[in-house]
Order: sequence, then C-alpha cells, then structure tokens
Amino acid sequence: GRPAQVLAVDRDATRVQRAERRAHALGLSHAVVQRRSEIGQLGRWEDEHAAAFPPRDGAAAPPGPPHLAVALHACDTASDDALAQAVRARSLLIACAPCCHAQLARRWSELPDRLLQV
Repeated sequence: GRPAQVLAVDRDATRVQRAERRAHALGLSHAVVQRRSEIGQLGRWEDEHAAAFPPRDGAAAPPGPPHLAVALHACDTASDDALAQAVRARSLLIACAPCCHAQLARRWSELPDRLLQV
C-alpha cells in the first residue's frame, strides 16, 4: 500500500502553526502538510499535491484522485468552495460539516415555541 498523505488547509495562521507543531511532535511532518489559504484560492488538486509532496527521484507519477476530502467548519461560501474542489478533484469520498449549524441553532432558539412543534 501507499502511505497516507494529508494536505490540510486553513485560513488561520495560528491554527496552521499549531497543527504543524502537532504533526512534528507525532513524527508525521513528512505525511501531513499544512497550508494557509482560502479554499477558493487553491489550484488544481494535482498541482497542490505536487507542491505539498514533491516527487522523489524523478518519479513524477500523478497522484490520482484524493481518497477523502473533508471540510470542517468551513464558513460562509468556503463549504461551497470545498465541495467544488473535491468534486473537481474527483475525490472518492467527501465529508462536509459547515459552521452554520451553530448560527442556525441560535436562530431556531429565537423562534416562538409554537413554530418548533411538529
């Protein structure tokens, strides 16, 4: 089998630095690459993968589609951008949990009780 490779993207520099330290502490710096970026600013999957995991010894085999694309707490249109990136890359699996659920829960709590009864 092929070793796992993780390309993690976050727009928050502090979270990226924290994740880099954790990957290093776990001895996973070679397999987990953090990138500070907006999802919508990412290029093609093949280009992003090649930049994060440069081919060794001239073996420039295309990586193929990602096995899994995950978007957690992607705010505003970042969820849409993440889904679009995953579909364009032909990801085999996609998991998306947008951050809006907290905002919706707050709004629902402001509704009159009679509207919440089903």
